[in-house]
Amino acid sequence: MNISMQFSNVRIADRLALRIEREVQQQMDGILESIKKISTEYKIADKDKKSPFRNVLAVAVGSGSSLEIIKNYIRYQVGRGGNASPIWSLRREENQRLFAQELVSELDNLSTDVIQILDRVRKSLIEPSQETQDAASGEILEDATLGSANLPQFEPTDDETKESLADNSFSEKKDLVDKLPSDQEKLLSYLDDEDNQKTIRKSLHLELVQLYLGYLAREHTAQVGEKEAKRASASSSKEISEQESLSSKGKPKIPDKPIRN
Repeated sequence: MNISMQFSNVRIADRLALRIEREVQQQMDGILESIKKISTEYKIADKDKKSPFRNVLAVAVGSGSSLEIIKNYIRYQVGRGGNASPIWSLRREENQRLFAQELVSELDNLSTDVIQILDRVRKSLIEPSQETQDAASGEILEDATLGSANLPQFEPTDDETKESLADNSFSEKKDLVDKLPSDQEKLLSYLDDEDNQKTIRKSLHLELVQLYLGYLAREHTAQVGEKEAKRASASSSKEISEQESLSSKGKPKIPDKPIRN
């Protein structure tokens, strides 16, 4: 593969990555709901104030990490017994499934989100929306501008020449926009390549796992904070009530004034 072809593939991969990231943002709403659900069902905030998920996240974002390495680390936490956070050994009431097992299953299931994201990206390439076309045409025009940035610039002097150059400029831009379908085809061809697709799916799955663990750590911290705030509020209300009760008991009762005839 020559240098020109390598550069072209890198550029295509970068542009495809931007489209994928836009779809990831849309997918996160559903993923956040599943994070909140598992956190609430297992009541992780009740068991340990200190979050054990930051250590897992550190493994997940480490150099050479993979889904299997992350899952292995989570299962290892259960085997540590008392040396690990009690959160890992929490069990769901209905099926007695360990939290660690449920989390591993949730991370595996993110493969469904990967498929949905890439399906939407592929659909956008086959049936691009007007917004997508405008964005893509903007990229093409930007490339053309950057390509001509180092050329000598001449300022036309007469009006007729200016109008001629303006017409030519419009024509060139139109030609660039007309090339949009072939540009879409390049992205689609890159995405549908079997080797590329395996790499993209693996990378995207790892990214979603990293995001999941990061937001899970935040959710745990948020739930612990909310619980502490409720406890503090309840304690404060109880103290105020007790003080008012003691205060009322300590006051002497003032006898009623006799009624004069």
